[in-house]
Amino acid sequence: MFSGVDGGHDDESVENLGSLCGDDRGLWIPDVDEQCKPVIGMSFDSQEAAEKFYVNYGKISGFCVRKSSTKYRNVDGAKELYLRDFVCSKQGFKAPSNTKQIRGHTRIGCKAKLSLMKDSDRWKVNNFVEGHAHVLCTPRKTHLLRSHREVTAAQKSLIDTFRGANVSIAQAFLYLTWSIII
Repeated sequence: MFSGVDGGHDDESVENLGSLCGDDRGLWIPDVDEQCKPVIGMSFDSQEAAEKFYVNYGKISGFCVRKSSTKYRNVDGAKELYLRDFVCSKQGFKAPSNTKQIRGHTRIGCKAKLSLMKDSDRWKVNNFVEGHAHVLCTPRKTHLLRSHREVTAAQKSLIDTFRGANVSIAQAFLYLTWSIII
């Protein structure tokens, strides 16, 4: 079975969501349409358009996306962003902490990433690593991942109305959660 976001098993099979790579690296490769997958050389009008594309790919694939490193260069005396990496949220490792509170592991060394390089006025994919070092999330639970959470304009308006009635943000979100379930 497939292990979901909450660590429990889901009724969806692994075959529908991703496959284990055939070699001994133990990488999970998302099983998505080729048209939804980034390709080296693919170009975008803006960095935001590329981010939106990769976040959507992450949602379809079952992983969370975060921004990572950037590089700047001097162009006519001004700093210009020319390299941007988007990575799986489980990329890297968390630094050891002296706190007594024990939390789950959020960074496990996943190498999946999308690297963009600015070429004149367009952003081009110059590196794409597809394999993940962890099990991917099920489609039914991807909305819980950080980069895929959304609050609609209607929900924001409702929260503002609650705030005007001295209802706390936590209680307002709890109400929204209940209204989605029912």
